Amino acid sequence: MQRIQIDHERCILCEKCAQVCTANIIREKEGKMVPKDVDCIRCGHCVAVCPAKAITLGGIGPIEEERFDKELLQKQLPLLVRQRRSMRLFKNKSVTAQDIAPIMDMVRYAPTGKNRQAVGYILLTGKALQDFVAYSYKLTDSVASMALFSNLFYEKDNDILFRKAPAVLIAYAPEEFYTAIVDVSIALTIFDLAAPLYGIGACWAGFLMNLANQNSHMSTHLNIPQGNKILGVLLVGHSDISYVSTPNRNNPRLKVMD
Repeated sequence: MQRIQIDHERCILCEKCAQVCTANIIREKEGKMVPKDVDCIRCGHCVAVCPAKAITLGGIGPIEEERFDKELLQKQLPLLVRQRRSMRLFKNKSVTAQDIAPIMDMVRYAPTGKNRQAVGYILLTGKALQDFVAYSYKLTDSVASMALFSNLFYEKDNDILFRKAPAVLIAYAPEEFYTAIVDVSIALTIFDLAAPLYGIGACWAGFLMNLANQNSHMSTHLNIPQGNKILGVLLVGHSDISYVSTPNRNNPRLKVMD
């Protein structure tokens, strides 16, 4: 099946699809908009821009949904960003795939380089997480800057790596692709921002990300497909504390050059 299909009976020849086509493969020819079946990255811009809903991508047309309320979001989105906090206190309650399903549904729309959509995820909970915690602390012994972590965990019950989170979300992507780290960062940032809307707290696990970066065996331990690399880790759980105020932040260091 051709990736881009245009219903010429519905098409009004506005040529907007050609204007937004990232790959520049849609042309007007003899009174019809004609796509080439090469180089399409399935970004969906042509489907999204068509006022006549004449375009399908892989046989699938646009999603029928209401458009976002710009005025409402101009007020609410800054509040969400400012009031977002790293959560390190979690309820003793398991996290299921169903708990984060609405968040992951947003994450799947995160932009990726060349629309590769190659980011993969692992949600560790229960026994799998317990095993991973033990495995990770053993790995710290081999990293000079983290050598004390194991003793702190086993002797003082100080869980620096995981903060006793009931779940860990790991994101990986093909390490050979130059935007892989950006793709993962955008996806997990969306998760982090959206999580409080569903009673979920998240915290970027920097120590674990450092550990994964210095020890490739972690990817093997988690059966991550060969050629992929762990590029982001979030501690995840049901929030056990509510923040009631917003601390200030420095102004952005913006330099304008014109």
